[in-house]
Amino acid sequence: MDHITKFVEEKIAPPLIKFSQYRYIQVIQRTGLGIMSLLIIGSIFTLLSAFPVPAYQNFIGGFKTTLASAAGVGTAFIALYTVITTSYALVEWYNKNKGEKTDIIQPMILAVASYLLINPVQTVNTLVKGSKTPVPFAGLPVTYMGAIGVFSGHMVGVLSVEMYRFFISRHWTIKLPENVPPMVSSSFSALIPAS
Repeated sequence: MDHITKFVEEKIAPPLIKFSQYRYIQVIQRTGLGIMSLLIIGSIFTLLSAFPVPAYQNFIGGFKTTLASAAGVGTAFIALYTVITTSYALVEWYNKNKGEKTDIIQPMILAVASYLLINPVQTVNTLVKGSKTPVPFAGLPVTYMGAIGVFSGHMVGVLSVEMYRFFISRHWTIKLPENVPPMVSSSFSALIPAS
């Protein structure tokens, strides 16, 4: 047994520890921890809405749809939560480990807007209650807002922050006079990176 422990400590653990220190691996870890509470809550509501006991299902009756909706809030938009937490975690990593003082809000908004941009609004014809003819309805498709879009959510979060930092580090921003409040100035400095 000591031989196996020694092998793990000397051969397997060091490369894994080194791997865990990479910037983007730490960001992914932080993202997972950031959305974990919503996943747990969503899972609890999924269990409550789909508990496979007929007596329980009869007891909750129509309330089942409300419980299922609550489960969907935690899990159906996990890709969007991933974009938010990934962008936050990456800016936080740069501020903490590289001594930067990047505003966290602007890159997060840019990341969310970029993710929504790659999921454009679609118009479909749908029947409205009481009508016999379909009417157009425009909305954001939720196909890639759930688990299927988590990888692209990570990518958009990382790329948005890196592009934002690229512009900011080269001072390709709109400069305002020094007497302008910092919050207003940071909003204007994000205009060029957001374009």
